[in-house]
Amino acid sequence: MYDAGRRGREREEQELTVSEAATYLGRSTEQVRRYLRDGALAGYRVGQQWFVPPTALAMFKASRVETPAMKQRMEVLAELKALRAKLLQKYGYLDVSAWVEEAREGLR
Repeated sequence: MYDAGRRGREREEQELTVSEAATYLGRSTEQVRRYLRDGALAGYRVGQQWFVPPTALAMFKASRVETPAMKQRMEVLAELKALRAKLLQKYGYLDVSAWVEEAREGLR
């Protein structure tokens, strides 16, 4: 665990936020928070905000083996993000919750 007291001192390396770490790892912010809470990823908290040193993030990523299933999920997620961006550009605001509710009504 890293010393939160470093906050006021000169930093040797620039820590990353949970959002930045999630982007680097290709994971959700909630998954990164789980890694931090479980101790799988080294980091420290200042108040409610987590910070992750780049060296800890690099070691964590290097220790993870990417399985074919993980790679496939990442490809599907990338396709979904691209499709969502196209739909937003074409139709504007997308109320997905209304579509889900409509589909549920159709199943009843």
